[in-house]
Amino acid sequence: MSLLAAKVENVEELNRLLDTKLQNAEHYKWVMTGRFHEVALQKQSLDVKLSWAEEKSRLLAAKVEEAEEQNELLETERQELEEQLAVTRATGMVAVTAEIACPGLVVVRGPDWDRGNEDGGPGKTGRLVRPSKQGGRWVVRWDHTGRECGCRVGKDGEYDLWVASASSQRQEQPAAAAVAPATVTEDNARVGLVVVRGPDWDRPDEDGGAGKTGRIIRLSKAGLWVARWAATGVERGYKTGQGGRHELRLTSGLADRLLDSLGPRLEAAVEAVALRTFASNELLAAAIRAELAAQEQQREQQQRREKEHAEVMCKQLEMSLLVAKCQEAEEQNRALATRCQEAEERNRLLATKCQDADAQYLLLTARCQGMEDENRRLITKCQEAEEQLNLEREAAMLVPEPDSPPLLVTADNARPGLVVVRGPDWLLLDEDGGPGKTGVLVRPAARKGRWVVRWAHSGKEIGYSVGKDGIHELQVAPAEEFAKLPSAQRQPGIVTEDNARVGLVVVRGPDWDRGNEDGGPGHIGWLVRPSKQGRWVVRWHHSGRESGGYRVGKDGKYDLQL
Repeated sequence: MSLLAAKVENVEELNRLLDTKLQNAEHYKWVMTGRFHEVALQKQSLDVKLSWAEEKSRLLAAKVEEAEEQNELLETERQELEEQLAVTRATGMVAVTAEIACPGLVVVRGPDWDRGNEDGGPGKTGRLVRPSKQGGRWVVRWDHTGRECGCRVGKDGEYDLWVASASSQRQEQPAAAAVAPATVTEDNARVGLVVVRGPDWDRPDEDGGAGKTGRIIRLSKAGLWVARWAATGVERGYKTGQGGRHELRLTSGLADRLLDSLGPRLEAAVEAVALRTFASNELLAAAIRAELAAQEQQREQQQRREKEHAEVMCKQLEMSLLVAKCQEAEEQNRALATRCQEAEERNRLLATKCQDADAQYLLLTARCQGMEDENRRLITKCQEAEEQLNLEREAAMLVPEPDSPPLLVTADNARPGLVVVRGPDWLLLDEDGGPGKTGVLVRPAARKGRWVVRWAHSGKEIGYSVGKDGIHELQVAPAEEFAKLPSAQRQPGIVTEDNARVGLVVVRGPDWDRGNEDGGPGHIGWLVRPSKQGRWVVRWHHSGRESGGYRVGKDGKYDLQL
């Protein structure tokens, strides 16, 4: 006993050591996990910085692309202006485009004129009235004929009008009769139009005073055109015909209109051209080219600076962040990997012991399962034995004792399958086949207190009184007569054509010859529907399948019982 106790103590001591080692291993694993998380956080921080650098590089690339697109647009604009200048140098005239068109501009027929003599003939002047509803056209009122027509100002690359030269304007009207400034209306108002105070001006000097110019910048929600005044920077909405009031008018003079259309980058060149009445087109072309060249050079310098800055930033990020911190992270990862391998080795040893314990648990589980299966089998046998005992008890109740006095059939003891003979109150003739001939109770008759009997000798079914008004036409057959009947008719609970109904719970009967398609002895099923004469279809509980052709009296065979 002392030796056994010593061994038990050694085993317990060994278990305590193993538990201690397991706790140490878990603590070490927890420490290593924390360090691994620290390395992961450092790496995540590095990834964020890299993402920031990539995002900045993308922004720089987007700026470069935007600058290139602007360069292309300016190049296209420069080419168009050069084409117009070429035409101007060749003809001494300026084609009317959508950019310089404005109400009141004096024009003559242009290079693509195809409208006959609506203008009154070559050299006849007219004035732009308003933009046409058809895009790329303006409505012109001709001074000679007074007619109005829509002319192309760049639609499909066609130009129907020239800007009238000073000589053409002098021929049409005296110099003193300069073009009267036009008021700004809903028809000619547009964003970018240069304006001054109009005839219905009743505001203080928020424009900076009489003659100070402003520019229309947008249309307000109230339907008023908003102008920004150059002298004060004030932005207000003004009426352009609402209520018959015109608070704005166009600036007078061709130079102002051309300055408004060509934009601030070419103001000096356009003003020079306007002041010289188109006499020095070469100076205008030189100014335009110089301005475009200066802008192009400035854009190229800016692009070079941005590209160089982006390259320097990328190199600094790659050298200072990626290289140094990646090397440090790799060193830490290698050290952590070594420690993790040691912890994994210890975990494998512990896992082996856990697997042994799992195997023992599975063995015990299998044994318990076997015991449960055996218990279920015994319970099934007990249930089958109990059902058989109940059947035998019911059969004993139906069979009369030998040498006992005749037992009258009453409403209390009548049941299907009971074997009977004529009783003491028999009133009919020999329809039973004569005294001592037997029959079987089939079912209660429609009239209360009567039962239907099927007589063995003829097979006829007739109703008889079983106590109604004190009349007993039937009595239970003697034991020897009961023994003469077929086994199917002597056993209680046999399923026959008389008691078969949908939903009746059944098991295999005395004449069963269908193997184990019911699942074996004692397995139950339900009657589903009749199939052929003397047969029924059953759905068995163990499989859920339906099987047909079970006999319920066919050829004297009974495959089912209750």
